[in-house]
Amino acid sequence: MGLPRFLSFRAFVTCPLQDAQALSREHTANACSRPIGSCSVDRNCELDDTFHIASTLQGSFKSCQLSHAYMVEYGLMDDTYLLNLILRAYGKSGAMLDAHAVFNSMRRPNIISWNTLLGAYAFYDQSDEVESLFNSMRQRNIVSWNTLITAYSHQGKCRNALYLFQRLFEECELPNDVTFINILTACSKLAELQTGRVIHVRIHMCGLDMNVTVGTALVHMYAKCRDLDFACNAFYQLPERDVVSWTSLISAQAQLGSADLAICSYEQMQQEGVLSTKFTIESILTVAAKKLSLNQGKALHACICFGCSKPDVNTGNSLINMYAKCGSMRYAWFIFECLQSDATIVWNTMISACVEELYYLQALSLYNQMLQRGLCPDEFTFASVLSVCAFLLSFDIGMMVHSQLLEEGHMQDLVLSNTLITFYSKCKAFDEAKFVFKKMQVHNVVTWTSMMAAYAQTGLYEQVFTLFSEMQLQQVRPNDFTVITLLVACADSIALERGRELHAWIALERNGCFSKVSNGIINMYAKCGAVEDAFSFFNHLGCMDNAIPWNAMLNGLAYRGHGRATFAFFKRMLKEGTEPDEWTYVALLSACSHSGMVEEGNLMI
Repeated sequence: MGLPRFLSFRAFVTCPLQDAQALSREHTANACSRPIGSCSVDRNCELDDTFHIASTLQGSFKSCQLSHAYMVEYGLMDDTYLLNLILRAYGKSGAMLDAHAVFNSMRRPNIISWNTLLGAYAFYDQSDEVESLFNSMRQRNIVSWNTLITAYSHQGKCRNALYLFQRLFEECELPNDVTFINILTACSKLAELQTGRVIHVRIHMCGLDMNVTVGTALVHMYAKCRDLDFACNAFYQLPERDVVSWTSLISAQAQLGSADLAICSYEQMQQEGVLSTKFTIESILTVAAKKLSLNQGKALHACICFGCSKPDVNTGNSLINMYAKCGSMRYAWFIFECLQSDATIVWNTMISACVEELYYLQALSLYNQMLQRGLCPDEFTFASVLSVCAFLLSFDIGMMVHSQLLEEGHMQDLVLSNTLITFYSKCKAFDEAKFVFKKMQVHNVVTWTSMMAAYAQTGLYEQVFTLFSEMQLQQVRPNDFTVITLLVACADSIALERGRELHAWIALERNGCFSKVSNGIINMYAKCGAVEDAFSFFNHLGCMDNAIPWNAMLNGLAYRGHGRATFAFFKRMLKEGTEPDEWTYVALLSACSHSGMVEEGNLMI
C-alpha cells in the first residue's frame, strides 16, 4: 500500500538526496500498482504537504533542494504559493541560478513571484539584473518600486534612486514609509538639503511625518545636510519618540558641534523614561569628550556600570577616548586594562591618547606589547607610532616601522606614505624622504607639501619652487599649508620678487581672500626688508580682532632692527583695543635685542 503523501514528504526530507529520489520512485511505483481511482489524494493530504513543505523551506539549502525535488515528483509545480516559497529560499541561500530557473518554470508567476526574485537580486547587489527585471515587469506594486529604490540607495546610486522616486509619482503609485526611509537614505548620502526638504513636504502630504521611523530618517537626513534646526523640528513633531529617534537627535547635535544641546537631549530622554542603548551611550560619551566634560563622562560611566558589570569593546573604547580627551589618563588606563581586549581599535585609541597627551614612550611601549601579543597593527597604529618617532627623532624605530609597512603591503596607503615623508624630514634623512616620495604612485596635496617642507628645512629653496611647479602641472590644488611653506621659503631665502609673484598669485587664486595666510605674507615682506609693503598689506587687511597679525608685523620690524618702530606699532596695537599675548612681548624683547635697546629690555623684564 502506498504511503500517505505527507508521510512520504517527511521521510523524503530526512534522508540523503539520492535516498529521497529512490523513495520517490518507490512511492510512484506503489501508486501505479493501485486500482484506477484509488490513487487520488484528498484535500487534507494536499494541505498537509503544503504545510510540511512550507515548514521545511525555513531550513537549510539542502532542505530547499529536497522540497523542490519532491514538488517535481508529485506534480506540485502548478502551486504558485509553494513555488514562491522555493524561489524565496533559493534567493536567501544565494543560489540565484536555481532561483531564476524556478521563476522561469512557473506557469503563472504572480506579483509576489516577481518581487521575490527582484528582492533576491537586490540583496546580493546585482543592480543590473534588478533594473532589467523591474523594467520587464508588466505589473508593479509599491514593493517592486521600494526594492529598486533600496538597491540604488544602498549601492550608492543615489541619483538613480531619486529619479526612480520621481518616476513613481509620475506613474501615480502611492509611496509608503519604506519608500521614504530609503529615499531619505539616498538624500543623506548626497547631502542635498533642498531635495530633502521637497521629500519632507511629500512625506507630510502622505501623512507619514508622524511615523517614528520616517521621522528618525528625517532627523538623520537633516543632520547629514548640516541643518540642525530642521533636524530638531522633525524630531519634536513626532508624537512618540523611541530610543532610536533620541539617539539620532543626540548624534546629530554631537556631530554638528552642539555639545550642550546633546547633553540636554540626553537628560530629557532619561526624564521621559526612555532607556539608553549602547549606541546612545557611545554618542553621548563622544559629546563629553568633545566638551571636555569629565563629570558628565563619569556620570555616564556610572550609568554603564549600573546596567552591566563590564562594557563591550565599542563602549569601552568610547570610555577610553572620553577620559583621555578630558585629561584623565589614569582612568583611561584603568578602562583599557579592565577591557583586556585584543581588538586593534582599542589599542589604537590608547596609543592615540598617549600621543595626544605627550606620553610618547608609553605609546611606543603599547606598540611593542601589540607585537609581542601577536596582534595586527593597522594603518592607524602605524601612523600614530610614526608621529611619535618623528617627535622623538627615533630614526631606528621609524625604520623598523617602515620595514613592517613594506612587508605587510601598506606602502600604497597615502596617509602612511605622507607620514613617512614627514618622519624622515624631521630626522633630517632627506634621501629616505625622497625615496618614499618617488616610490609613491599617487601624490596628493599633503604629499607635495610635506616634500616641499623637507626641502625648505635643508635650505634647498630652488627645489621647493621646482616642486611647486611640478605640483601645478599635475593639477593638484595647493592648500593653506602649501602656501605658507612657499612664503617661508621666500622669506628665508630673501627672495622678494618671487614673494611678490606669489602674493599676486594668491590674490588671483583666492579672489583677494588672505585670511589664513596673511601672517605669512607680512612675515615674508618684513624678512625681505620690504617693510613698506608689509605695512601696506597689513593696513589693507582692515579690522583685526586678535593679536596674531599684529605679532607678525612686530616680529618683522624687530627682525629688521627697527626697534623704535616696533614699540610705536605696539602702542598703535593697544590704542586700537587689541589685547597683547605672550608672543607680543617676545617680539618686543626681540626688538630690544636686535636694536641694542638695553634699557627698554630691562624695563620689560
